[in-house]
Amino acid sequence: MKILFIANNQTNDFLSDAVYHGLATLSYIELVDLNPLWYMYNNVSPTDLLNRFHGRGFTYYTSLPTREIDRNNIEYKIKTKYFDKVIYGNIRRCLDLFDLVQQYYNRESIILLDGNDEHNQPGIWGEFVERGVYYRRELSQEEHTHFSSIKPIHFAFPVNKIPKVPMNKTKLLAHIIPGVPETFVFNDERSYFEDYQQSLFGYTWRKAGWDCLRHYEIICNNCIPLFLDIYHCPDTICTTIPKELLKEYYDISGITDLFDLQKEIQYDDRRCIIINRDLSKINNLELNENFYKTYFSYLKKLQGYAYNNLTTTTLARYIIQ
Repeated sequence: MKILFIANNQTNDFLSDAVYHGLATLSYIELVDLNPLWYMYNNVSPTDLLNRFHGRGFTYYTSLPTREIDRNNIEYKIKTKYFDKVIYGNIRRCLDLFDLVQQYYNRESIILLDGNDEHNQPGIWGEFVERGVYYRRELSQEEHTHFSSIKPIHFAFPVNKIPKVPMNKTKLLAHIIPGVPETFVFNDERSYFEDYQQSLFGYTWRKAGWDCLRHYEIICNNCIPLFLDIYHCPDTICTTIPKELLKEYYDISGITDLFDLQKEIQYDDRRCIIINRDLSKINNLELNENFYKTYFSYLKKLQGYAYNNLTTTTLARYIIQ
């Protein structure tokens, strides 16, 4: 399968880059990025992205092996339908050659990704709904009802970065607290991931949008997320996060009652910090033999789920099939 991938390459975009990463892992895909996504490849130093990219250049970036890509005669190849599909990584940021693509390709062969946070750019781009297969990350229930053809989409995690051998759990909580800048202390990906791998739990919740790369980073690094507003997350968003499995664990372990998870959530004015939950209550958990037995039982279930559902490879297959 031949795919033309069109995206802005001036800055990173988690959803676009997750899909691109997944496509690049599929051996049967001939993948051409119109605007070279230079930051995805391993000939770039991670330190070059540290203070330049959102997320400090962790997870997706500088990880793909370099390869030869033929970007010659792209417009001619569009006109002759050389590519099987054309994917727009984020229709809010880049629509290069869109009129030409639409002239020569039918709707089913054009994939439109809308990965922006609801807080920053709300609402469906209605004029594009019928101009391609439209995927929306922050798809509300109301939008899903009104635009039935729009498909949900989500972040993912590179399968090759899921640890094969779990690390020993040496602490209760991971260091990072969403929305608290002083806790973002990691300057390299390995230290960041190992912090989750060594921790029993990692805090996460809705920020500018419900779907957050942190959810996937926690689960795929062999750690159970404390997704404190999970009971309020719409069914149409974070569709691959194992919400019911997490709720089941929270109920059994006492975390649901400890944090009163079904109670209405209040955030700060930037919608970054939950202000009506006492995070220190996690220290009230009784870490006895029964706790650890239950914990590791559910952690094993989460890991199996992650391999099958939360990887960039799975995400890529989802949108091309």
